[in-house]
Amino acid sequence: MLEDDLKFAFKVLSGNLTEFSRIYPFTNENIKGCFNHFDFDGKDVLSVLASSDQVFDIFLRGANKIDTFDINPLTKYYFYLKKAAVLALDKKTFLNFFNNTYDTHTLLYDKDIYLEISKYLSEEALLFWNKIFKSNDVEVKKLFLHNTIPIPTLSRNVLYLNEYDSLQHKIKNFDINFVACDLRYIDTILNNSYDIMYLSNILSRIDLIPQVNMESSLKKTIVKKLIIEINKLEKYLNSDGKILVNYFFDSLQGAIVENSLSSYKTFNTIYLDHNDSALLVYKK
Repeated sequence: MLEDDLKFAFKVLSGNLTEFSRIYPFTNENIKGCFNHFDFDGKDVLSVLASSDQVFDIFLRGANKIDTFDINPLTKYYFYLKKAAVLALDKKTFLNFFNNTYDTHTLLYDKDIYLEISKYLSEEALLFWNKIFKSNDVEVKKLFLHNTIPIPTLSRNVLYLNEYDSLQHKIKNFDINFVACDLRYIDTILNNSYDIMYLSNILSRIDLIPQVNMESSLKKTIVKKLIIEINKLEKYLNSDGKILVNYFFDSLQGAIVENSLSSYKTFNTIYLDHNDSALLVYKK
């Protein structure tokens, strides 16, 4: 698996990209605003891995167990890199190392800083990232999407950046379970049940969420497909479990989807950021 993942990583570095090949350096969602509406303490959680910001926040909120998935297998290695960086670096250096909003600053993916981080990497992650950082003919930044969220906004949207010292103190023994899998097929490999599932905005990206200007008949078709996906996941929810179905960057779309699902009483929409964004929630 490591060998295959390295081959995939070097394809990405060479510019051979698919839609989901590159890694989010940080979340582009207000996960703090989302997660403030839920009690994670002692809960078993399934979450997309992505930038790892989601799981760091869920961990700080006291989750019992966190299982993760992502269509991009490289996100697993990024989790261990980011975890090791928290252990090795102060917050300012951590942000300078990972934040590629301005990719000209000298500390971005700096190899000397990486050497400090590498002391805290797991064995497999160390082998992976050594291959990347010690290759003279690659630009590490090509593994990542461009971060468009300014650090002050990111700090408002992510709990652990406000509680970095606490995360640094607690994270050493924190680990996740990970599967590289498309959300549409994850029900075929799940073995556990969960109190909370967080799906980010994946369903929007795979066209399973009704859009603002979509004609009525097509909306109904999309809603039927969405319900099928939710029913597949629902059987892995504990009693009173919740699926955080879809994050909307536009609250208007959240309202339209809420209206499209009005006949389904198990859905509701939470509006965030003074109605700038929204979260669709399913409750068992």
